Amino acid sequence: MHIETSRCIVRIFTMGDATDLYKTLSDEKVMEHIEPTYDMGQVKEFIKEAGLCEPPLVFALVWKETYEVIGQVIFHPYEEDSYEIGWIIRREYWGKGIAGEITDSLVEYTKSLKGIHSCVIECDPRQMASKRIALKYGFAYEGEDDGCDVYRLRF
Repeated sequence: MHIETSRCIVRIFTMGDATDLYKTLSDEKVMEHIEPTYDMGQVKEFIKEAGLCEPPLVFALVWKETYEVIGQVIFHPYEEDSYEIGWIIRREYWGKGIAGEITDSLVEYTKSLKGIHSCVIECDPRQMASKRIALKYGFAYEGEDDGCDVYRLRF
């Protein structure tokens, strides 16, 4: 998968992305309601296990202006006819509408996939920004699964 928005590129990770991704995954505020922060070894293992597997579970989120990896995009099958989408974005890029831009692009991309009829966003109940984005883009609250709120957009 390769998606371009007006400001970002979503592409497959390379091991060379580890230093940039570390800036995101080592930030306590970014990871507050996700999971514990990562050290560099964990970032490299994460890229290998989740980004370089086949098919990838996550993709690099690249800021076009600098070609720096500013986070990750979650995109993988969720159920037989749906995909989970999501994002983890470096803190200095918060409040710029990037998550919405990515969500919109991922939804459109998912609609083009044969046999897929919905997108799902899962988030910790305390992740208010993620909830706002899900609702803004037409996702409906579906309930809780394994401690996460689940929002679904059917098409």
